[in-house]
Amino acid sequence: MNKKRILCLAMTAVMAFAVSGSPESMAVKKSKKVKLNKNKLTLRVGDTFKLKLKNNKKKVTWSSSKKKVATVDKKGKVKAVKKGTAKITAKVAKKKYVCKVTVRPAIVKATVPPATSIAVSAVTIAGVNVLDKYTVQVQLTGPQALAKDNFIVKTKNFNRGNYNRELKIASVITSDNVTYQITLDVGRAIYDDEFVQVTINNLPGIGTASKETMYSEGKFNYQSTKIFKTMQNEKVDAEYYMSGKGYSLVKAVTGLPTGVTYKTDKSGTNIIFGGKATVAGTFAGTIVTEDEVGNTYTVKMTWIVGSDKCIAATYPAQYGVVGKNSYSFYDSISICGGSGKYTYELLDKKSDYKITDDGMLSVEIYEPGTYQIKVKVTDMEDSSITTTAVCDVSCVKGKTVAGIIKDGLGNAIQGQSITVSFSNIDKANLYTASLNAYSETTGAYSATLAEGTYEAYVKYNDARSSMIKCQVNADKSGVDFVLPVYPVSFTCDDEDFDVLSGYWEDEDGNEYYMNGKKMYLEEGTHTFTNTYNTGFIKYEASTTFTVSASANNVAKVTLVKKNLLEEKLNGSIKAGEPLSVEVTGSDYTYYSFVPEKTAEYRFYSTADDDVYYDTYGVLMDEKGEQLRSNDDGGESDNFSYTYMCEKGVKYYVGIRTYSGSAIVQAKLCVEEYVPVNDEE
Repeated sequence: MNKKRILCLAMTAVMAFAVSGSPESMAVKKSKKVKLNKNKLTLRVGDTFKLKLKNNKKKVTWSSSKKKVATVDKKGKVKAVKKGTAKITAKVAKKKYVCKVTVRPAIVKATVPPATSIAVSAVTIAGVNVLDKYTVQVQLTGPQALAKDNFIVKTKNFNRGNYNRELKIASVITSDNVTYQITLDVGRAIYDDEFVQVTINNLPGIGTASKETMYSEGKFNYQSTKIFKTMQNEKVDAEYYMSGKGYSLVKAVTGLPTGVTYKTDKSGTNIIFGGKATVAGTFAGTIVTEDEVGNTYTVKMTWIVGSDKCIAATYPAQYGVVGKNSYSFYDSISICGGSGKYTYELLDKKSDYKITDDGMLSVEIYEPGTYQIKVKVTDMEDSSITTTAVCDVSCVKGKTVAGIIKDGLGNAIQGQSITVSFSNIDKANLYTASLNAYSETTGAYSATLAEGTYEAYVKYNDARSSMIKCQVNADKSGVDFVLPVYPVSFTCDDEDFDVLSGYWEDEDGNEYYMNGKKMYLEEGTHTFTNTYNTGFIKYEASTTFTVSASANNVAKVTLVKKNLLEEKLNGSIKAGEPLSVEVTGSDYTYYSFVPEKTAEYRFYSTADDDVYYDTYGVLMDEKGEQLRSNDDGGESDNFSYTYMCEKGVKYYVGIRTYSGSAIVQAKLCVEEYVPVNDEE
C-alpha cells in the first residue's frame, strides 16, 4: 500500500522541547537514577540479603509477592523461606522497583558422627566425564548419598579464565551412590572444547571438592565448497576466512588460475588472494587448513574467470538425502564475462528441473545417485559467446527413524508439536550433520537421515529427555523418547472464556501453547496468566496449581473480565451525517450506529488531499463479533464496505490508522447504499 504524507506534530513537539528545555528539566536529566542494588537475587532457604534503593531519600515501602517463599522487613532485609520465586517490591510514592528472588533448597549438611563412633572415611571426586553436551558423569572414591543441590556444574571457554557460568541442573541420578549422572537443564548445553568443572558440597571428611575436565566432540575432516570470480587481467580482490578453533594453519592451496597468488593476513585467519588471472575459463582447486585442535578443513574451490569474449559460470555443489520425500533445492548461478546480460537454457529436459530468466535453478530429485545438471548460458548481445554451467548434485538413500514422544507416565503426548533434535557424531557429514523433526498431533514423529551415528533428544518448553545414541544404518521404528512432563487439564467456570485462546505465560515470562485443553508440565508448583481479547471483552486469566506424576492434574482458572467498549466508544453516528474524527493509534475507536430502517448501508472514510490519511474500518455487533472489515476499499487509502443492517439494532463502527504513530484527520461516513446501474 502506498503510504502518503505523515504528520510529524508529535516529533516536532519533542524536538522543540529538547531544544528549549528549561534549566530545571536539564537538572533532572543530570540527577542520578534511583534503582535497586539487585534486580535479580538467588538465595537458599534460610539465607538473608539486604536490598537497598540507591539514590533515594524518600520513604520506601517494602513488600513481597509471596511471603511463603521470601519475606522482607521494613528495612529491605530479605529472608528466603521456601523453594520458589517471589518478587520483592520497593515502592516510593507511585513508583515501584522490583527484584526477582529465586529461592533454592538449603544444602543438606552431612551428619557428623558422635566422637565415640568410627571415623568416616573421606570421600572425594575420582573423575568427571562429559558424556554429551547435556550429560555429565561423576565418579566418587566411595559411596555417599547426595542430592541434586549438592552438585554445581560450571563452564568456561579459556584455560586461563574463571568458571563464571553456572549451568542449571535438571536431575541427578545414581544406582550405587558412587557413580552419579547429572542431566543439565534444556536452557544451556556444554559446547565443544569448553572446560567443565563439577563441585560437590558437604562431602564427609573434606566438605567441598571440585574436579574439572574438557569436553571435546572429537576431531573431524570438514568439507565445503567455495566459488570465486574475477575478470581476466584485472586485479583479484578476494579472500577466504579460515574456519576452525583458534588459529589455523594453511596446509595446501592448489588449482589457482594462472596469475593468481595467495597469502595469509597478519591475523592468521584469512587467506588473501591477489595477482591477475591471465586465462579466462572455469578452474577447480582446493584449500586445506588445520586448526589448533586438529580439525582439517578441505574447501573445493571453483574459480570462474570471465572476459569480454568469454563467459564463465557455475552453480554451488549440492548434497541431499532422498527418503520418503524427494530432495529439492533452489539456487542461483555464479557468472561473469561477456556483456553481463544472459539467457539460460536447461540442457537436461526434465519436468523436475526448472530455470528462471535470471538463472535460478530449481531441482527435485527422487532417486539417490550423482547428477550433473547442465545449463547453457548465452550472451544476449553476442549469441556466439556461450558456455555451459554445471551443477554437481550428490544424493544418498536416507533411512527413516520413527517413534513416539511420551510423557512421564509412558503415554503419547498428543496435540503438541515437539522438536526432536538429531546431531550426527560425525560433524563433518555433508548429508546430515544435524536435523530437527517435529511430532504430529498423535505424538508420533519420523525423520529421514543419512547413515551414521546420531545423538538425539527431545525438547519441549523447559523439559528435555535424556540424550540417546542412535545408530542409523537401516529404517528404524520404536525410537521413543520420554519427557519428564505430565498432562494438566485447564478448566474454567465461565463458558465464554476459551482456555485454548492465546499463549499462557509463566512467572518467568515463558510462553506455553495449549492444545486440547491440556498442557504438559514438569512436577512442581506453577503459576500461569493469560490475557486476550474477544469482541469487546478483555479476559485476564490466572491459575496456580501443583503438578504431580499423575494423569489427573487440574488447573482451575480464575477470571477478571473487562468491557473494552467503555473506553473505546467515542460517540454515535447517523446515516447521512458525516462525522469529523481525529484518529491516532492502531487500536480501533468505535461509534455506535442504530439504523432507522432495514437497508444495506455503506460505511467509509474520506480525508482532504493535503492531510495524511490511511484508515482501516470494521463493523461489530453488540456482542463484539466482527461483521465486516476493510483496509483500502475506498478512495486512495481509505476503507469502504457495505452491510445489510436491521432497523433498531445497535452496531459499532470502528476506525483506526495503519500504525500507532499516524494521526488521521478524516470524515467517518454512513449512508444507505444504492447500487450503480451499469446499463444506465
